[in-house]
Formats: sequence, structure tokens, C-alpha cells
Amino acid sequence: MKLSFMRAAALCAATLIGGAAHATSVPAVTDSYVGNYDLNNAFGGHGLWLPGFLGDNTWSITGGTANYDGSTMALNGSVENNVGGTTYSMNFDFLVTKTSNVPAAPYCGTGQACQAATQVMKDNMVYFDMGANSIMGTVTGTGALAGLSMDLVMRPLGIAPDPNKPGQLGYGGNWTNLDFGYSNWLTWSVTSSAQIATGSSGYGDVNLTFTGNGNPGGGNPPPVPLPAGLPLLLTGIAGMAWMRRKQRA
Repeated sequence: MKLSFMRAAALCAATLIGGAAHATSVPAVTDSYVGNYDLNNAFGGHGLWLPGFLGDNTWSITGGTANYDGSTMALNGSVENNVGGTTYSMNFDFLVTKTSNVPAAPYCGTGQACQAATQVMKDNMVYFDMGANSIMGTVTGTGALAGLSMDLVMRPLGIAPDPNKPGQLGYGGNWTNLDFGYSNWLTWSVTSSAQIATGSSGYGDVNLTFTGNGNPGGGNPPPVPLPAGLPLLLTGIAGMAWMRRKQRA
């Protein structure tokens, strides 16, 4: 019985500690956020929004990475959409630059969960513009869209133009929830295509959630949530000890 008890306790401890180690995928709340990240949709299939393009709106992230070095952030990956039973895919390559032109508060969608951001989260938001570039990046078609190319230009966050709302990165930065992410509004214009008229244009946004990719946070190590799991471990051990005493009695 003693051996079984000790094995069970060790198993509980290993499970909680291992789970805690694997749960640390994003940096602590800090304004540096230096590191490499995997890209995901901020909500549903909403990764790259291009209203009016190919008759549909939302393009879902199928893979991609973000790298922030403290000055510039590179976003690269692929998106796809299903229109009329056909799946279309495109690649994107964006580069944005940290800016000192910061708004009074981050942009958050009306009624979205990001309204619950704490003051610490708001204070540690990082903002971006296009730096010296005239475009924030390009999107190129693959497969059925081979030959397609479009330029994306960053627009201020929000529906109405506002020079005080640049792209934003942080907890709530995706403007929908409090996940660690990034968003900015944009305009798109087709520069070459065999399928779509060159010069076609519209507006949209990029709306992303970041997760860890081997180097989250750089010099700012992510929090280890072991203290949160410790009470469960102690409760489990206490419960097994009680059962052991009951069986002896």
C-alpha cells in the first residue's frame, strides 16, 4: 500500500509539473515581447479579412510565423478560403515597424471581450506602422490563384481613418479577446492576376493570435503556472493519505 501511495503521488506531481511546463507558450505581460511565434486566427476563421475579394471575406490561417526583434515584426504564412466549393490558397509576407505614435488606448471591437483588458495590458501594448515602406507587405496566390499578387497598405485600426490607431500587439491586441495577438486594418489592391482584374481594391484587416514557437518572450521568460496547480497536487496527496488511514482502520 505504501509503495502504491508513493507511486500515485509521484505520478500526480509529474503530471502537474509537466502540464505546467507545456502550458507556458507566451511571454509575460511586458512591452518587449521579443521572440518567435506561431500564427493562428484570432477568432473563428478570421485571420486575413478581405471584403469583396473573390466574393468572400475571411481567409483562415493555415500556417505561419511571427518574429519580433524589438524594432520590426515580420509576419509570414499561408491562408485559405472555400468559395463555391473550391478551396483557394495564398501566401502572405508582411513587415511592420514599432512606432512611438501611440494612441491613448488600444482599439477594441464594440462588445468584444478585449474590453476587459486590465490597465497593465493596455499600458504594455506595442504599436506599429509601415516605417519607411510604402506597403506593409504582399499576398501571392498559389494553386488555382497562381499569378495573383496584391499589395497591402496598413490603415489605422478602426472603421473610420484615425492616425492615432496604428497596428497593435499585446494581450487584447487582436481587438476581439484577451489572447496575445496582433491586428491592423488595411487596404488591398491587386497588382497582377490571371483571374481578377488588376486594380481591384478594397479594405480589410489582419487579425491574429500568437502562440509560442520555441523562443517565446526572448529575455522575458513566460510565467510558469505551477503555483496554480500546486493546491491540486496537495489536495490529491491528502486525499490518498486519508484513504490509506481509512483502510488501515
